[in-house]
Amino acid sequence: MITKEIIEKVKDAANIVDVVSEYITLKKQGIYYVGTCPFHEDHNPSLKISPNRGTYHCYACNSKGDTIRFVQEIERVSFPEAVRRLANKYSISIPSEERTEEEKKHDRLVSNLYKTNAWVLAFYVDALNRASDDSAVKQYIRSRGITTDTLEKFSIGFSPEDTSLMSTAYKQAGLYFNNAKLLGLGYISREGVVDRYAGRLVFPWYSTSGKVIGFGGRKLDERTHGVDQKYINSQDSEIYHKNAELYGLYQAKSAIVKTGKVYLVEGYIDVLAMNQAGIENVVASSGTAITEQQIKLLSRYCKNVTLVYDSDNAGLRATLRAIPMFLKSGIATKVLSLPDGEDPDSYIRKTASNNVQTNFENYEQNFINFMYSVLVKNILDPDLRSAGMKEILNTIAVIPSPITQESYLQECSRVTGYSVEAIKDEMRRL
Repeated sequence: MITKEIIEKVKDAANIVDVVSEYITLKKQGIYYVGTCPFHEDHNPSLKISPNRGTYHCYACNSKGDTIRFVQEIERVSFPEAVRRLANKYSISIPSEERTEEEKKHDRLVSNLYKTNAWVLAFYVDALNRASDDSAVKQYIRSRGITTDTLEKFSIGFSPEDTSLMSTAYKQAGLYFNNAKLLGLGYISREGVVDRYAGRLVFPWYSTSGKVIGFGGRKLDERTHGVDQKYINSQDSEIYHKNAELYGLYQAKSAIVKTGKVYLVEGYIDVLAMNQAGIENVVASSGTAITEQQIKLLSRYCKNVTLVYDSDNAGLRATLRAIPMFLKSGIATKVLSLPDGEDPDSYIRKTASNNVQTNFENYEQNFINFMYSVLVKNILDPDLRSAGMKEILNTIAVIPSPITQESYLQECSRVTGYSVEAIKDEMRRL
């Protein structure tokens, strides 16, 4: 239970400079600290931090409050949840209601799973740091243009081919092999844990509160024989549910809140490439199948999304499927159509870094233009054109706001050449 006493303890312990510094860079200015405000597009340092008062105030957007309020705003969480997160950060115990033995057992399991993942990540990162410059993993990293800063920002690691190294380290750390099995890190043999990620570059998944919840692993070459997939990902567990998480959200959430917009891409490397190009408000769905849970998670941070899936057929189908899902949730949706055969990573590596952001903005288009170009434009068969138009109208129909819907009906008329009246009649008929 969160009492007034607990709240005061949290306020006393939570150093506002330390907390805000986790999200933005602060510079000391007399008795204050200043930085660019994370709650709006701020090109000049408008946010002032008062360490003595434990408060912040943006003189541009008028966002202000104490440490708890800052966490509420930046994390898009309730007051009690903000208190809990700060209490956990500063090791302040919050008495809870009486829990059953079964609930306590579950809490211990979850705590041990987090502990195991944190240890495994440290093992992978250390293994990458220890790898020689001429090793396969270091050569692969160089070939993909991944910088040291990016490796550190996303805590990327490497799992050695020799799985006995992890088993030995597991025993030395006093960890239970069964936890590795529950997390899908590997299976148990007589020798110990056989690591599923052996010989792969490893990408950790974080919860929005910064805990390691899962991993993705990528082969160091393009060969994918039999079941030896290019990518493997964590299985669902007590702490990770693939349909409800987004890769890179922990690192991107501050930039998403600041810009009011998120780019959604397919894979890990796309997220890294866009970050290196200066675009930090980007997350990946680890594949192409966006879910309602993931959309709900994103809606906590912004109301604008730009889909940047690959330009192949799978990416095209995924984009057409995702558009109505976002619109139905009240999220304004655009599509960034890259040149044929390109994905964000390949395009960025071919483009001068100072042109990427501008080019991305030029490639963006509203969903009407995108759907029309794919489903109707240059289609000669009248039945196929009609089917394409129906799909566009069915998509407009899911928009919950009548005003927004009317605006897109007019845009549809402008793009297609059909009158607004004809479009409305057809949509009503559908």
